[in-house]
Amino acid sequence: MSGLETALWIAGGLLAVHVFAGAARHFWTRRDPAGNDEKGLVIFAESIRWLGVRWGAAAVAAGLRDAGFQGRFLYWPWHTWWQGTLVLPAILPRRMLEREARKLAGFIAARRREHPRRPIYLIGYSCGAFVAIRALELLDEDVQVDSAAMLAGAFDPRRDLSGACARVAGPVVVTSSVADWLILG
Repeated sequence: MSGLETALWIAGGLLAVHVFAGAARHFWTRRDPAGNDEKGLVIFAESIRWLGVRWGAAAVAAGLRDAGFQGRFLYWPWHTWWQGTLVLPAILPRRMLEREARKLAGFIAARRREHPRRPIYLIGYSCGAFVAIRALELLDEDVQVDSAAMLAGAFDPRRDLSGACARVAGPVVVTSSVADWLILG
């Protein structure tokens, strides 16, 4: 093996260790402490759990805690591990996405009836934003969440969000990336 080949193997190994160490926190994250339910509820609709990783959940929970949020953080899974690993089975079946959005809408409505004065905040991340938006659209007119955030939402940027926004009492924040066109067209 030449000196160049050895150097490339070493560099590749170091890069792999660096990437793995950076990704490891996504694989082995501690669950967020329960929080005080009376201080509010954040529902985090997951992105696709590719490779079994709960992408964004730990960072969002930590950011909320750092910002002073004392309420409960609820991770909302909407697909199975194998669907997330293969990706397409998680996003292609529209009936499944609709069913999962209905489950989320039902949970929000039940929570609002149970605790009408406790804040409910909804966060959707990537494909979870599609599920969250659809859940908002499915809520009855008299049911609202206090605010919503869609982070890098995997839904058509031309989608009419007025139905979903009507179910949010406070601000709605939607973030996107200039690279979204790669996936959304």
